[in-house]
Amino acid sequence: MQREQVMDRVRKLAEPLLQTLGLECYDLHYRREGGRWVLRLFIDRPEGVSLDDCERVSRELGVLLDVEDLIPHSYALEVSSPGLDRALRGIEEYRRFAGRRVRLQVLPARPAGGEGDEGKRTIEGVLRGVEGETVQVEAGRGEVLSIPWETILKARLLVDFST
Repeated sequence: MQREQVMDRVRKLAEPLLQTLGLECYDLHYRREGGRWVLRLFIDRPEGVSLDDCERVSRELGVLLDVEDLIPHSYALEVSSPGLDRALRGIEEYRRFAGRRVRLQVLPARPAGGEGDEGKRTIEGVLRGVEGETVQVEAGRGEVLSIPWETILKARLLVDFST
């Protein structure tokens, strides 16, 4: 069975379990690491995920995977949260995490003639929310940048240890 097929089948098996627990599948990886196969499920919910949530999903999903026998060889099942420095995906997450510090990698602005810098630039600041098709980031000294959604290559929350 192909890697993508295994991930599709695991996702279909996990989603009803996660829904009953008020959780969602944030991401799913299935790959070879250090000579062994690892099935890594990242779970989430708006108020966050506890260690108890991860343990419960690991235990219950492990039983379901054993019963269904989806993976024909040995593997390690890991269940985790996306973490404090999670990647932001989708406009709803930009709304949800307004007020948090972020690092964005964006395409540089192009001048009117269409020629300009190649590559990307990094912006760090406080996420202020979403307005229309732009993400608002307070980058420093109160300056709020409006960053077009389509120019954002990557976005990640930053961990603020000062509070």
